[in-house]
Amino acid sequence: DFEMMTTEVTQSMYFEVMGVNPSHFKDPEHCPSSFETRVSHTTGATETLCPNNPVERVSYNDVQSFISLLKVRTGINYRLPTEAEWEYAARAGSETAYSFGEDAAYISAHAINYINSGDRTHEVAPIRSYVNLANAFGLYDMHGNVREWTQDWYTKSPRGTVDPVGPSAGVSRVVRGGSWTHKAMFLRSAARIDYRPSFGDNHVGFRLVRTLH
Repeated sequence: DFEMMTTEVTQSMYFEVMGVNPSHFKDPEHCPSSFETRVSHTTGATETLCPNNPVERVSYNDVQSFISLLKVRTGINYRLPTEAEWEYAARAGSETAYSFGEDAAYISAHAINYINSGDRTHEVAPIRSYVNLANAFGLYDMHGNVREWTQDWYTKSPRGTVDPVGPSAGVSRVVRGGSWTHKAMFLRSAARIDYRPSFGDNHVGFRLVRTLH
């Protein structure tokens, strides 16, 4: 059993732990109602934030550093989800292309995507003023806003039907879900791509899980 964050990690969350904000979408025009500046506890420099938007431009390696520091601060063993855990959570009991069914015409009711994003990320739901619907597990933005890192090394054809863990080594890590820049076909529950652990871009973020004992 595991618990998963209901939203992506925000810029505010990331800044509180790391003292930096690597995000591209962090200026007043990206979040007019919530923009703020903060002084870094690590560098002393002033950082700009869209505090409730998902942090992006974080690599897999950056995420691991964040998790390590978060464990020290909280004593809780947070981690990235495995690919299987991520898809299980995204599907929320469904067996259709999307957690809400097969019809992509309804995607904007459930996801920040290329149609409704205005070419940027948005505050995580349910904070933002217009709330995309959660899936049946109560999770938001599994289909959009930013793509999300998972723990697994990438393989083209994962083996196993019950919680496969992926290969023990590899070149790139699996990224799941679609983002603010993607069309509906890339927001399907089964959509997957791979990036090298050092890669970071303005459409890639993450959310955390913790194992329940």
